Amino acid sequence: MNYQVWDVYYPGSGFAWVEEIGGLSDEQESNVFFGRPLAPPLPRVAIKRLTKGKLPDVLGAATASRLVSAALRDVIVHVCPEGVQFLPTTSPRKLRITYFMANTTTHLACFDHDRSQYQRFPVAPHTIRAVKKMELKPIPPHAPALFHLAELPAVILVRDELRQAIQSASTSPGTFTPVDQFTSGVW
Repeated sequence: MNYQVWDVYYPGSGFAWVEEIGGLSDEQESNVFFGRPLAPPLPRVAIKRLTKGKLPDVLGAATASRLVSAALRDVIVHVCPEGVQFLPTTSPRKLRITYFMANTTTHLACFDHDRSQYQRFPVAPHTIRAVKKMELKPIPPHAPALFHLAELPAVILVRDELRQAIQSASTSPGTFTPVDQFTSGVW
């Protein structure tokens, strides 16, 4: 099974970007970033400010979260019915796409510290701050199709079967990077 890093479109890509959201407490925002489930009832996320650009099916936000279209939500639910909470959104302007904030609640610790090239922050808890070359430990066959890389919470890995389904359902599904080509941070 192959996995790739799934990311959003960033400012300057020609696609819109969420500059400001509301409707989440600081704790809820942190929980979404780290992929911790939110207790019901799920909050409604307010898209407060968008940059100019085309509306993609995967909308990036300054909070490092992903907002997905209803079409992509349906694809994700079909392939992996558990492990993602979808928070409804509202917007001050009429958008042609209905979005849901995707809270991926599954995690897997599979970053290979011995084979990867990376740097840690110099202060505790010494988390990873930059990756020049990423290698993964073997991923178990029962692993979810979509999960947070436990050692890098902002990184979402997608199994090829789900990636292909997402790409088939959308002309703007975000970006997919093979694990061995992924870099992050300033090296």
